[in-house]
Amino acid sequence: MSDEEINSGIYKIRNLTNGKFYIGSTIDFDKRKYDHFRDLKNNNHHSYHLQNAFNKHGEQSFIFEAIEKLEPNKGKLLEREQCWIDSLTPEYNICKIAGSCLGIKLSDETKQKMSEAQKGKFHSEETKLKMSEARKGKHLSEDHKRKMSESKKGEKNHNFGKHLSEEIRQKLSEVQKGTHIGEKNSFYGKKHSDETKQKMSEAQKGKHLSEETKRKMSESKKGEKHPFYGKHLSEEAKQKLSEARKGENSPSAKLTWEKVNEMREKYKTGSYTLKQLAKEYEVSQSTIQQVMENRTWNGAELVKIGKIVWQLQNKLY
Repeated sequence: MSDEEINSGIYKIRNLTNGKFYIGSTIDFDKRKYDHFRDLKNNNHHSYHLQNAFNKHGEQSFIFEAIEKLEPNKGKLLEREQCWIDSLTPEYNICKIAGSCLGIKLSDETKQKMSEAQKGKFHSEETKLKMSEARKGKHLSEDHKRKMSESKKGEKNHNFGKHLSEEIRQKLSEVQKGTHIGEKNSFYGKKHSDETKQKMSEAQKGKHLSEETKRKMSESKKGEKHPFYGKHLSEEAKQKLSEARKGENSPSAKLTWEKVNEMREKYKTGSYTLKQLAKEYEVSQSTIQQVMENRTWNGAELVKIGKIVWQLQNKLY
């Protein structure tokens, strides 16, 4: 490929007034030039040094020029960009490492502008799908995970030493309300396949929390640190919680209404004993007896409605 055909490499944005400049690399000179001057015109360029100069001297004082043409190889481009930065020390580059923004400190005003610009923006379902597909099969090494963990511990954590005010907590709570319910839940209508469930199960096997981690988790929820500290459930809330965990909704329930009705029908035939049913449904014999005597799984509300209907039919209500 001839130089005329190559449209990638190292470029310079030079101030004709004072000779100061910015160095960068790109795989497409035309697009990068357009992006730079668009951001400068919108007073939104990432280099505040270049932006301030542009605002002061005007667009006519700046030119975009290619200083080295290279094949569009990212690694090579960054390598050559770093060489140019090291040798020419451009005044308008706030990043002194090619391809990195290390060392940049954004003003509160800039952070606010960036925040406002992102409000109301959401990924389309198509984009989400593409992002998901792109990540499939990729796994972080244990070393990488460790480094990520270390980078956010203690004083390195961006929230270290900060405490949210009650007002902020309330706002965060309001924003989150209802965002994970029904169709708003990202997993709405989806189910884990048996294969996925198996993988999730295997991934957790052999993992145990250290005693130190258990202690820290315990300490983090004691007294005033507990999310329900000082709060009390209303009688209505308690009743709802109780109802929600009855019958087949109980986390320890082995029976369902379908199974209960099935075993009652079998018992009526006289072909099954309590002991046989207990063995078949893997519950105790006493549980089977309580079910048959309607002491449990009795559908109290259904029974009540049935009684009312019977009383109406017999003019006793």
